[in-house]
Amino acid sequence: MLKNKKTFLPLAILWTCIITFLSLVSFTADVGSQIHVPYKDKYVHFAFYFIFVVFWASFINGKSNNSFTNCIILIFAIQYGVFMEICQGTLLQLECQIYLISTPILQEQ
Repeated sequence: MLKNKKTFLPLAILWTCIITFLSLVSFTADVGSQIHVPYKDKYVHFAFYFIFVVFWASFINGKSNNSFTNCIILIFAIQYGVFMEICQGTLLQLECQIYLISTPILQEQ
């Protein structure tokens, strides 16, 4: 187990960037389609944000275990997840609008 508090900061930042990237990048429908697990996206979200909370709590708390701080980190993780969902919806709408605008232009050529 990592014991140095400073080790968790790069891990927490890296994991946050990975979650952000994977949440905002579109994948083809074939990705993960071979595995048939009901509600598999919920399991993936749980794993992503569980690790998110563990890394940030380990960095902020160090060796101490402050319940109040852990609750704040958990609330922040939930808010961050909601923010990512809003960004996904906004980007999807933006992609659709760009596609609808560009389609007639591309068909003329």
